[in-house]
Amino acid sequence: MEIKIFISYFSKDSNKMLMLKKLINETNNLTPIVIADRRKSLVPLTKKVEDGINETQIIIPILTKKSISSQWVNQEIGYSSALSDIKIMPIIESSIIDDLKGFIHKQVDLSYNFAGFPDNAKKEGIHFKRCIVELINDIKKEYNISTPINIDSDISETESKERFFKENYLRETLKIYEPKTQLKTTLTPFIKNNSGILSFWAKVQDHHNLTKSNKKHLYIASSYSNNYMATANIARYPNMWAILRETPTPEAKNGKWSFICNGVNKGSTSIEYRKPLSTGWHLFSVEWSIQMDFIKFYIDTILIGERTFINWPEVFDMPMYIGTWPDKNPKSQFYSQISGPLFVGEIDRRILLEMFEFNPVKQQLKKIKSTANKV
Repeated sequence: MEIKIFISYFSKDSNKMLMLKKLINETNNLTPIVIADRRKSLVPLTKKVEDGINETQIIIPILTKKSISSQWVNQEIGYSSALSDIKIMPIIESSIIDDLKGFIHKQVDLSYNFAGFPDNAKKEGIHFKRCIVELINDIKKEYNISTPINIDSDISETESKERFFKENYLRETLKIYEPKTQLKTTLTPFIKNNSGILSFWAKVQDHHNLTKSNKKHLYIASSYSNNYMATANIARYPNMWAILRETPTPEAKNGKWSFICNGVNKGSTSIEYRKPLSTGWHLFSVEWSIQMDFIKFYIDTILIGERTFINWPEVFDMPMYIGTWPDKNPKSQFYSQISGPLFVGEIDRRILLEMFEFNPVKQQLKKIKSTANKV
């Protein structure tokens, strides 16, 4: 079965189109349609666009800062939306999500996002490549096309070359909390700093991806203060900060991994990843800065989303908990191993790459080998 995919893009994003086109061409049973490739004398462009969309099963709009105002891209999306048998799967630069209006907006599931780096085309290309590989893998899964693409090969090879620390102190001080002890652990909230990166290693296990009749919030780390009941103007849990897993349900089959926080007289800031993670260790990181006006959420050093610095907690009179919500309700327990917090007080994302290179499982194996050699 041949699946035809229409690529909608702005001319200044042609490099991204070519990368996506190449990936589609390398995949059995998938065929890209790019209108610029269809040279037909005296045929109006509008006719070529209509014909191209009409023969496809999927349209992939590439939405970036450059293309968000493109008349052609928006018209192609609108035309496709009127056709019930065409699936729209946009790829979106994460910084423009809040600005989207029309058929594609932030209230719908926007699963395929990439981070833009105006001053670093190579890094932006790495993030875009990971995004489109994930998208094509999902298309292949939906249409039962075999041989998934390896999303880590190009990324890990490039990022492994970036090193920040000359010393390996993280390898010596990282503490892993076991399920039986993590609920007793409290920590001083690092979130009171004006800027920083706060990270936790957490071991994802099968039960985190099991579908349940009702969603459950399982917390990797959490904190809140001034816990009085909600009013019309005050959040139920004011000054809340958390990294959590929302378990899958029949209605939301993938569940989501989230970072969420709020202040007192404000709404909440939420950044979500609506894909399951493979079992094993993953690095969850939140980076923020008052001066630079941003909040960012990463999983395994990959930027999941970014928001302006709003709704950040304002009061810090309670500790931070690992592996549970502060009330220690068993329904909120992560029930897996989690590392102690890794905090960096300076804005430098390179430290995430260093922490990602340090995988707790690898370190445990090193200790076992070292012990065996001594014996």
